[in-house]
Amino acid sequence: MSLDKNADILSNLECPICTEYMLTSIYICSRGHSICSKCKSNLQKCPTCSVVLGSTRNYALESLVSQLKYPCAFAHQGCKETLSPTDLRMHERNCPDRIRECPFCREDSVWTGHIADLQVHLLERHKSSILMTNTKRRLKTNFLPDGPMKYFLYDNDHKAMFHLLQTYDDERGIIGYYVRYLGDKERAKNFKFTLSICSKSERSRNITITEFCHDEVVSFDDIIQSGIYIGLLKSVLCSYSDGYCILSISARSEK
Repeated sequence: MSLDKNADILSNLECPICTEYMLTSIYICSRGHSICSKCKSNLQKCPTCSVVLGSTRNYALESLVSQLKYPCAFAHQGCKETLSPTDLRMHERNCPDRIRECPFCREDSVWTGHIADLQVHLLERHKSSILMTNTKRRLKTNFLPDGPMKYFLYDNDHKAMFHLLQTYDDERGIIGYYVRYLGDKERAKNFKFTLSICSKSERSRNITITEFCHDEVVSFDDIIQSGIYIGLLKSVLCSYSDGYCILSISARSEK
């Protein structure tokens, strides 16, 4: 199907309520008006003609929809991808042009924007929570299970932002560290990070480990299952700490 013909058909496939494309589970009223499944769950009457909505599916339209290519929901942010309904949802969860929320803003003042704007926002408004890579910082160890340690890292050489997290497995007594790259999923594979921990008084004794970075959407369970993270016994880490540690973090690209 030509791109022009595809675009003409898509213009008639917008849900009359949310104006998003109807991709799967399209419902139809007795007079032939269609609506997406998300909006249908909140309505009792057809938004176009007001007849009572039943559970009749528009299978003919669903079959047509599966053969079309749809633009990404973040096309207005610069994404140029056009994909099938199945691939589109997966892409949009990982789209490098999607909108992010500031992790530090309160619920009553949420900041949102593109990844490049998020980097600027974090550096300007939350600088105290940002670590610059290839530098050292004295931090409270937080080896107790009273909440994960979270820091954002900025690498000026690569103009890249990373998310460092510390987790605690109480059952096994293991402290875990992993880093997510905030940006394109494919580019994340090019980065490694090095974590060095030593106490303030005994800097000659240290633990230094290098590991690959993850992309920002991978789940915690998948990270643990992959084994690509730094996991150390709490008893070992505490032997290198006097209540505080000197944390050195660096990131380097393999390309």
